[in-house]
Amino acid sequence: DNLLGALDTSTFLTSSSASTLSIPVTSKTANYTLVAGDRGKLVQGNPSGGNFTLTLPAAATLGDGWNVEIRNSGTAGQVMLAGSEAIAFEGQTFTNRALEIGEALTIRCDDGGAKCRQRPACGPGCPIVS
Repeated sequence: DNLLGALDTSTFLTSSSASTLSIPVTSKTANYTLVAGDRGKLVQGNPSGGNFTLTLPAAATLGDGWNVEIRNSGTAGQVMLAGSEAIAFEGQTFTNRALEIGEALTIRCDDGGAKCRQRPACGPGCPIVS
C-alpha cells in the first residue's frame, strides 16, 4: 500500500518464511514461576516424571494484557497451577488448580486481576501444538 507505518503482510502464513503469527513454545518439567517474559507463550508442562507446580504471580506484576496458555502435555501426572491471588474462572475463582493430561488453560491479566478459560482435554497427541 506504500502507506507510512503500514505493516508488510506479504510473508504472513507462508511456509518459506518465519511467520509473525507463530506462538513461542516453552517446555517445563519442574516447578516454575511464570514471568513477564512468558507473555504470549504456550507453556507445555510435562509431569510424566512427577507432578509439579507452575506459579502465577499477581496480575499487577505481570501487567495489563499479559497472557499465556498452559497445557499438560505429559502422558501421566498433573501440572498444578498456583496463583498468588484468586484467578477468575467460569464465574468462580481459584488459587490452585490441577491440569489433567491434555488439558489447557489460557490465562489473561488485566487491571482487575487474572482470568482464564479452559480448553478441552484431547490427549497427548492433541493438535493444539504440532
